[in-house]
Amino acid sequence: MAFGNQLSLEDPDVSTAEPEERADDSVALLRLPEARLVQPPRPSQLDEPTPLFVLTNRLFPIKVACRVAANLTDGSPIALRELNRTAAEVARSLGESLRREDEQANRKGQARRWIGLPVSADRDPALRRFASSFTLHADSSGAARGPLAQLGLAELVGEAHDAQLTDTGWQLAAAASPILDESGEGTLGPVEREIFTAALRRQPSERQAALEFINFVEEAGGAQSEVDARLAIKHPDWSSTRVTSHRAAMLGRMSDLGLVSVDGRGDAALITLAAGATASFEEGR
Repeated sequence: MAFGNQLSLEDPDVSTAEPEERADDSVALLRLPEARLVQPPRPSQLDEPTPLFVLTNRLFPIKVACRVAANLTDGSPIALRELNRTAAEVARSLGESLRREDEQANRKGQARRWIGLPVSADRDPALRRFASSFTLHADSSGAARGPLAQLGLAELVGEAHDAQLTDTGWQLAAAASPILDESGEGTLGPVEREIFTAALRRQPSERQAALEFINFVEEAGGAQSEVDARLAIKHPDWSSTRVTSHRAAMLGRMSDLGLVSVDGRGDAALITLAAGATASFEEGR
C-alpha cells in the first residue's frame, strides 16, 4: 500500500479550530514530570506486534509525546483526540525552535534534532503525520495502534478509548532529556536510550528488522547503496521508495540510540555501527 494511502487510513483526528499552543504552554507541557512508581515493563498489548511504520523515523518525537501526555494528566486517562492534538502542536513549537538552533549551530544530517517534528509549512497535514507516526490511535475495532502502543508506552482504556501512559511510558516521560531538561549532546540521554532499546527489543518483528539491518550494514562494509541493494533483494515486494524509507527510518531510530553514524550522503554515504549494536537487540537481554 502506498504511504499516502496508509496515512489516510490511519491518521488520527487532530483537527481543531483553536489556535496553536503558545510558547509558554509548550514549555509547561514539556517540563520534567513528577516521579511515579514504575512497575516492571510489560509487552505491548497489540495482538500481532508489527514493525514500526517507516514514517516513525526517529525516537525523540515519541519521547515528546510521552512527556506531553504525562503533563496533561494527574494519572487519569486523557481523551485521545486531546492527546494527539496537543502533542502534535507542542512538537511543532519545539521543532521550530530546534530547527532555528540547529541552523545556527550548523548541525547537519542525523545531528539535526528537529527531524521527525512537524515543522512543515503545511501545518495541518504535518500535525496529522506527527500524530500518526509518533503517538497512538484506535483502529476500526477499537484496538490501540501506533508506536506508543507498539512499544508498550501507552494504551487505550474504557469505552471512550481514552489514552493513558503505561508504567514504562511514565518512566520514559520522567527520564532526563538532553534537549528538554539539560544541555547535552544528542537527542536522547542514557536512561531514555535504555528504555527505548528494551522496548524495541521486546517486539519480535522490530527486533528482527533491526538485526537484519545491522547484518546488512556489516555485510556491506557500511556502504549505504549496498545496504539498500540487500534490502531490495530480501524484500522483492518493496518499491525503491519503500527500501529508502525503511533504511532512513532504521538510521534515524538507531542514531537516536547512539548505535549508528552516517558520513556523507546518497550513494557515497558510509554507515558506521557503534560497538554493541547487535548485542543491543539480542533476545533475552
